[in-house]
Amino acid sequence: MQSTTETRLKLQYGQAARLDQMAAHYGTYKRKLYAYIAAHGRNAKAHKTAFCRAHGLSSRLFNALAIEVQGSIDSVRELLKNYEKELQQAIARTRALLKKRSAQRLDIEEDRLRCSSAREARIRKSIYKANCKLQKLKSKLDKVKQRLEANVPGICFGSRKLFKKQHTLEDSGFTDFDAWRSRWQDRRSHDVSFVGSKDEKAGNCAIRRDGNGGRCDGRIGSRRAAAGWASGRDGM
Repeated sequence: MQSTTETRLKLQYGQAARLDQMAAHYGTYKRKLYAYIAAHGRNAKAHKTAFCRAHGLSSRLFNALAIEVQGSIDSVRELLKNYEKELQQAIARTRALLKKRSAQRLDIEEDRLRCSSAREARIRKSIYKANCKLQKLKSKLDKVKQRLEANVPGICFGSRKLFKKQHTLEDSGFTDFDAWRSRWQDRRSHDVSFVGSKDEKAGNCAIRRDGNGGRCDGRIGSRRAAAGWASGRDGM
C-alpha cells in the first residue's frame, strides 16, 4: 500500500529556522557530492561508500542525494546533446550560405560590368557576417563538447540567471549585496528529498510522521529538526 500525505505547515519562528537549517545542510551535501563526482568521475552511486564515510551520512540520505544530483547531471547532458545538434545544423546552414555568397562574388568578379557596386557591397557584407556567425557557432559547439566530455556538464546550483544578478544589484531589484546573497543561499537550499523503504519504521528512517499525524521528525546526518504539523490529509 502506498500513502500520500499533503499538508500545510504552521510553524513557530524557531521551528521554521530549524527546517531552513535542515534544507541548507542538505543543499551543502548535494553540492559536495556534485564536486566529488566532478573530481573523481563515474556516476553518483559509485561513490556511496567513500562519501558516506567521509561525511557520516546514512545510506538512505545518500540515496536521496544521489538521485537528485545524478538526475540533474543526466538532464543537463541531454539538453546539451540537443543543443549540440542544433549548433551543428546551424553551422551546416551557415556554410551553405557562405558557399552560395562566395559563388555570387566570383560571378561578380568575372563580369563586373553587369553588376552594380551596391549589390557587390551587399554580397561582401553578407559573407563577412556569415563568417563571423560561423566562428561564433564553432566556439559555442567547442564549449558544449567540452562540457559533455567532462565528468560533470557544469551545473550552477541556484541558477546562472540569479548568479549574474550580483553584478547588477540595483537593476535586478536588490538593495545591496547582502540581499542578493540571502536570496542566493535560499535558492541553493530550497528543497529536501528523503528516500525510504518498506522495511523502515513508517517507511522512512530520515523523516516520518507519528500515527496521529500531530508531529513530524526529520534528520540529516547528526542534525535533527522537528516541527508540529497542525493539519494534514492522507489519501490512497
